[in-house]
Amino acid sequence: MSDHAFYVHWNKIHHCVRIHRAACGCCKNGAGMHPWKMATGRTSYGWIAADTYPEARAIAAASPAARAGAAVKDCLTCRPSALKAAAA
Repeated sequence: MSDHAFYVHWNKIHHCVRIHRAACGCCKNGAGMHPWKMATGRTSYGWIAADTYPEARAIAAASPAARAGAAVKDCLTCRPSALKAAAA
């Protein structure tokens, strides 16, 4: 289990930076949904941990991909901004 609530990931296929809840089925606490990739020995494929939603947004906005024009989006599966709104 992760100590972090959110993860930020560069989605190369969809050319966007996505924010996920740590427990999201797409994120799986920063492991991603493609476990076969981990067999190469890498421990992360661009997943950056964040403790809060605002921190995740800041990380996403500061990413090289976002600075180059990629959109910053919430995961459509786990909807992390809904968690932020519920906590407010």
